[in-house]
Amino acid sequence: MKEERKQSKMVNYLYNYNIIPGDQGFEVKQHPMKPFHYKKEGPKQTNRWWQNLVLGSGNLTVALYPYLMQNLDSGVRIGYPTITSSATNVISHFVPNWEVDFGKGTLEKSVVADDDLSCTLRLENVGTMPLVRGSPYVTMEVNDVRPTFKTIHAILNKKQNSDRQTVVKLNNGQVWAFFTSAPAKWTHSQEEMHLDSLYTGTIRVALVQEPIAHNLNILDTHSTAYPISGHVTYNFPSPNKALIHFNFKTKGNGDLLMFTLPHQQDVLVEPHRVDLKGYNNLKGPLSAVKGSHWTIKEELTDIKWSSPNKINRDFILKIKEAVRQEHDSHIDAAITGVYSFGKVVARFARMALIADELGETSSRDKHISSIKAAIEPWLTGKNTDALVYDKTWGGLITTDSLRDYKADFGNAMYNDHHFHYGYFLYAAAVVGKYDPAWLEKWKKPLILLVRDFASPDQNDKYFPRFRQKDFYDGHSWASGIYEFYDNRNQESTSESVNGYYGMYLMGITLNDPDMVKLANLLLMTEIRSAKTYWHMYSGHSVYPKDFSKQKTVGIVWGTKVVSATWFGPKDEYIHGIQLLPFTPISHLLLDKPWMEEAYPVMASSLNRSQSHIPGGWYTYIHMARAIIHPKVSYAGFESSPRKMDDGNTLTNTLYWFATQKSE
Repeated sequence: MKEERKQSKMVNYLYNYNIIPGDQGFEVKQHPMKPFHYKKEGPKQTNRWWQNLVLGSGNLTVALYPYLMQNLDSGVRIGYPTITSSATNVISHFVPNWEVDFGKGTLEKSVVADDDLSCTLRLENVGTMPLVRGSPYVTMEVNDVRPTFKTIHAILNKKQNSDRQTVVKLNNGQVWAFFTSAPAKWTHSQEEMHLDSLYTGTIRVALVQEPIAHNLNILDTHSTAYPISGHVTYNFPSPNKALIHFNFKTKGNGDLLMFTLPHQQDVLVEPHRVDLKGYNNLKGPLSAVKGSHWTIKEELTDIKWSSPNKINRDFILKIKEAVRQEHDSHIDAAITGVYSFGKVVARFARMALIADELGETSSRDKHISSIKAAIEPWLTGKNTDALVYDKTWGGLITTDSLRDYKADFGNAMYNDHHFHYGYFLYAAAVVGKYDPAWLEKWKKPLILLVRDFASPDQNDKYFPRFRQKDFYDGHSWASGIYEFYDNRNQESTSESVNGYYGMYLMGITLNDPDMVKLANLLLMTEIRSAKTYWHMYSGHSVYPKDFSKQKTVGIVWGTKVVSATWFGPKDEYIHGIQLLPFTPISHLLLDKPWMEEAYPVMASSLNRSQSHIPGGWYTYIHMARAIIHPKVSYAGFESSPRKMDDGNTLTNTLYWFATQKSE
C-alpha cells in the first residue's frame, strides 16, 4: 500500500480515518452472523471469490481457475471441472478428481490471510494452502503428514520420473502430475496415491493436458516457484490511461507460471507468454504467462455529466416539454427501501442535469431541493430504514435488512452495496455540482458510502479494501455473505457500472482528482469485463455457441452463467437488467456491435401475445434499440404505452433518443 500512497495523493477523503461511522450519527451494531472460519481482525471481506470458505460449514465450492475445490472434514477435494452448456446455461461442474486426506482426522480450517488476488487457508495440524486464482497447480504447504490422494476414477499407471515428480494416468483419460519440494516416494493402488512416509514441504498437483510431453515439461520447469499472495497497485501515466499492476509474492525458485483470463489477454503490457496448451474454464480459454509481476493497461473515459454526443435539435422542444411536464413530480416520502430510494433520487438527479443542460433552471433547482430533503435523513441515520454501522464485518447496512435478511435485497448480508450506494452517490454528486456548500456539509457521510464498497486502503479501520471489486475477474461480485453452492454472483453489470460512475462523479464534485482517477479505473475495468462475460458476440464469445445465441447473460456465478434473473426468466428482464439505468456512461457500456445482435433477441418480448410488458421494461427495450436504429426506435416508443421504471423518466428517455448517433 505504501507504493500506492506514494503514487497517489488520495489523502483528503478516502484515507481520512477521522471520518468514523459512529461520529456521523450511524448507530454501531453487531451482526448476528459471525465469520467463524475467518481469522482476521478488523473489517472483513464479504464478496470475495473464496467467500464460501468462511460461510456456514465452509465446505461449498470455490473456483480457483482452472480448478474447483471443496473442503472435507479431513482434508480437501480438488478437481478440473467438466463444462456443459445449453441454450439457458453454462455450468462448470465440480468433479472430485482427488480427495486429499491428510491423516489427521477432522481438521479445523480457516482463512488466516487475504488480499486482492488470494487467500490463505490454514488446516489445523497440517499446514496451509495458498489459494491464488490462475495457478496451473493446487499447492499445499504441509508439515509432518502422510496424505492420501483418493480418486473417483481408476489409476491406470504411475510413473515416478524423479524423486520430486510423479505422473499418474486415470481411466477417464486425464494425466496428473505431483511435484514435491523435497524427495518423496509415492505408492498407489487402483483408487489412491499415498506417500510412503511422513513428509514436510510443498505438494503441488496439476492436470497435464494434451500434448502431454510438451505441457509436462513446462509444468516441471515452473513447479519450484509458487504464489502465496497477490496485491494490486495502480498508477496513471496520463489523464486517459491507467496501469494496473498484479504483484504476486512467491516462494521457491524460478519463474512463476500463471494463467490469464480472456479479458486480460489483449491488455497485458509486454507479457511473457508461455505455450501451455489446452486449459479452459467457465470464462473461456486460459493463456499462460510467466513472471510475478503483470501490468495491465486500461483506457479511461472523459464522459462526465452529459452525453458524449450532441443533442439532436429536433428533440429539444420535446425534451423541454417533458421537463416542464415532470416539473411538479416529487420524491415519495413513503419509500423506505435503500434500493428503491436510491433509484428514485438518482432519477431526480438525472432530470436536474438534463433540465440544466437545456436552460430549464427552475426545474433543475426544484429537483435539487427535492433530493436534498429526501437524502439528508439517510446521511444521518435518522430515516425509517436507518443505516447502521456493523462492526462484525465492517460496513454500513440497513436496519430493515438486519431484522430480515430478505429485506432491502439483502443489504445487511452485504448484497448489492455498489448498486445501492452508487445511486446515492450519483444523486449527491449532482446536488454538489450546483450547491458546493451542501456537499461540504454532507461530504463525510457520503465518503463513508464510497468507502463501504470501494475503500482503496487495506489499512482502513472500518471498511474492507475494495469490498465488491475482483481485480482478477475485472468485475464485481454482488452476493455478499449468503451461502451458495455456485459461489458468488453478479446480475446487473449496468448497475455495477453505475456504482463506480457515481463514485467518479462524486470525486469530480469534491474536486478530488485522485478519487476521480481511481473511480475511472474501477469503472472501465467493470465495463471491459461486462463486455467479455455478460455481452455475447457471434465473433468472439467466451461461451459455447448454443448459449451464446442468447446474446446476454442474466447472472454470472463463480461456477455457472445463466440466462435468467433473480426475479424471472422473461427476455425483457434478462436483457433489461443489463441496461438500466440509462445515463451518459451507458454510451460506453452498451456498444453498437453487441446491440445489433442482442436487440433481435430482446425484441422477442415485444411480440408476445399478452397486451403489455410489466413495468418500464417496454421503454428500456426501445431505448436499447435506439443505439442501432434511433429513428425507428423513437417511432416505436411514440406508438407504445409510455411506461417508466421507477429509475427512469420521460425526460431521460427522450434525451437518450436525442443523443444517439445518426444511422
